[in-house]
Amino acid sequence: MYRKDDIQHILPFTLAKKQCRLDIRKSSFSQRTVNEWNRLSAGCVGASSVNIFKNKMDLYLRWAGYT
Repeated sequence: MYRKDDIQHILPFTLAKKQCRLDIRKSSFSQRTVNEWNRLSAGCVGASSVNIFKNKMDLYLRWAGYT
């Protein structure tokens, strides 16, 4: 498992999740979104424009089986 400081050096746009004590919080939208964001490639997250981000996001979603 990486520490937060180590992850920031690997990918500067990585989000950190807060610790959850309640099971209902673990499956909340914000927690699931952080997991998906951290799975994106550096090319997708660091896109230079919104249109490039959207195109790369579409490719990722197809690859991950969401569409």
